[in-house]
Amino acid sequence: MNEFYTILEKSATALGLPFEVCQSDKSEASYLKIACYSNSDLNDFFSCLTVRLANHDACTGKSASYEIQLDSGFDFSELSTTWGIDEDGDFSESALEDKVNFDSENEMSDYMATCLVSKLKSKI
Repeated sequence: MNEFYTILEKSATALGLPFEVCQSDKSEASYLKIACYSNSDLNDFFSCLTVRLANHDACTGKSASYEIQLDSGFDFSELSTTWGIDEDGDFSESALEDKVNFDSENEMSDYMATCLVSKLKSKI
């Protein structure tokens, strides 16, 4: 389990809806499926809200098919992010003019999960 997996799991747990999180076996990318629609079935990819979180662009067709693609605005090697909530309460990968720095990966993942919850709530 990596930072990306942790962020997606924390975000989905906060929503209280059925979900699945998995991690790529080829990269650090992690993937989330949330059963948030009236016809949602976790076994049916296209009936769920889907999120891909990684530090690189999608390299495969399946990865590129995730509805929400988050692959920028953060740097775990420096423990910093530009993720934030703008003045309207909306999530943005670049809402902050200056990067926010963190003391630990756990602190950073908690912050990023909180931001991501706003993004996910706007989609469900």
